Order: sequence, then C-alpha cells, then structure tokens
Amino acid sequence: MAANMAVIAAVLILSFCTESAAQGCYSPVQWEGREVVLDQHAETTVEYEFTYDAKYRRIRRKILQFSDNLANRTKDTVIQLFEYKGGTQYTINEKTGECTKASLEYEFPVISTADTDNVGNFTIGALAIKDGNLPVSVWTKSQNNQFWQGIFTRAGCIPLKILTSSTEDKTKFVNTEYFDVVEGISDPDVFLPPRSCPL
Repeated sequence: MAANMAVIAAVLILSFCTESAAQGCYSPVQWEGREVVLDQHAETTVEYEFTYDAKYRRIRRKILQFSDNLANRTKDTVIQLFEYKGGTQYTINEKTGECTKASLEYEFPVISTADTDNVGNFTIGALAIKDGNLPVSVWTKSQNNQFWQGIFTRAGCIPLKILTSSTEDKTKFVNTEYFDVVEGISDPDVFLPPRSCPL
C-alpha cells in the first residue's frame, strides 16, 4: 500500500495542471464502497465495507480485513452502525451475534471540501492514454491543532484519500482511502440493527 501511495504522489506531482482554483464540493449524498484506514499511532490497518448516507445522517462499516503489529492478535468480523440522528452506535459481532449499544458524542462526519483551501488540480495516471487518467483536486485545512488533506475527483466529488494529523506531531496520522465507490445504496436495510441489539 505504501508503494502505491508513493506512485500516486509522484504522478500527482508530475501531472500538475495549471488551472483556475476549484470550488469546494460535497460527496454524493448516498454511496457505498470500500474504506481502508491506516492509523499510524495505533499501528493498525482496517479495511471496511463502507456505506455513507448523508440524507439520513448514518454510516455503516463492516470489517473485511484487520491487521496490526501485535503477534497472534485476531479480529472478529464486526459491523458498526452509526445513527447520528438518534446519537446511537451499534456494534455487532457477526460470529457471536453479540450486539452492544453506545451513545455517539460527535456529529455526522460530512465528507466534503467545504471550508478548505484548494492546493491545485492534478491528474492521476497518463494524459496520453485514453481512459488511463483521473482528474482530481487536492484540498487542505488546519484547525484546532489538526491538519486535514483530501484528494477528491473533480467529477462527482468522490473522495479518494483523506489524511488527518496533529499539527504538533505529523508522525501521528490517520490515512483513509476509498475504493470501488458506487453512488446510491443497494440495500437500505443494512442500517437496521438486528433483533439481538438492545432497544
């Protein structure tokens, strides 16, 4: 994954486009795909099946793969349901059927480039190859000792990568990447907690 990120970074630098400053945008209201979260401080990498619903302010994550630097550590398949309107989080262990309920203490994380600064417009890939390139925009902001950087497609405002870190210690960062994004939600029932969950 680190090698791929280095290649992407190199292509972005080499493919810089001198265009006018882009406008901020919001990702599609409802979409699904895969989310890979690398937490450098926790030394974990987690791949999720990810469903995003800004209309009803809810998010679903299902762990597909989990890895860390601790030997002999395993992770059961877990589904996380975040219901921001009701301020509730459900965590379901698919293996045991156990479900726990907790309060959400933070707001729905709107995925957008609003209130950020446009660094520039770039192209991932090769301009000379038909269908072999992807126009993107890079955005940054610093607020409350936190640095944020996002790479989004210029068409559709699809998030490709979001990196957050402390402005005081940038060696502690969380890198989130999105793949296989499809607009819309194929099965809205994935947000329904199972009967084993507490009311």
